[in-house]
Amino acid sequence: MGKTFIAIGRRPLVALVRAVAPVARVALVAAPAILLVGPCWAQTKHNIEGTPLDTLAKSHLTADVPEAKDFVTSARPAANTLDYTPLTGSEPVRPKPRDPSGVKALQAELESAGAKNAQRAKGLLPAKRAVLTKRQPAKTGE
Repeated sequence: MGKTFIAIGRRPLVALVRAVAPVARVALVAAPAILLVGPCWAQTKHNIEGTPLDTLAKSHLTADVPEAKDFVTSARPAANTLDYTPLTGSEPVRPKPRDPSGVKALQAELESAGAKNAQRAKGLLPAKRAVLTKRQPAKTGE
């Protein structure tokens, strides 16, 4: 006769699908999909005319934003008083690139500041540096 199915283990559904014949496997997988198509089809508006682009255009994927209420517009500050960096529009004022003489002057300024900081750091270091000594091997019981 046929194989009997006993659900042992963690995945009885997978064992069930493997236990039946290949044609029945297709039916077991397709049956839930077929049962779900009916309710999904009933929920949609059936417009068979047009291209897929027409369907996307008619689906209204964006929301129509209503006009703001009076209490909202009165509570908002005026648009010209907002202090924020615009993401689009005019470019912000940026410093002009330096010419070679300006670069040399900046380099000299940075080097002198580094020398000052090194001189200041010498006063913070201890007068004597710690000397590392080698560790003597531990004496074992003889």
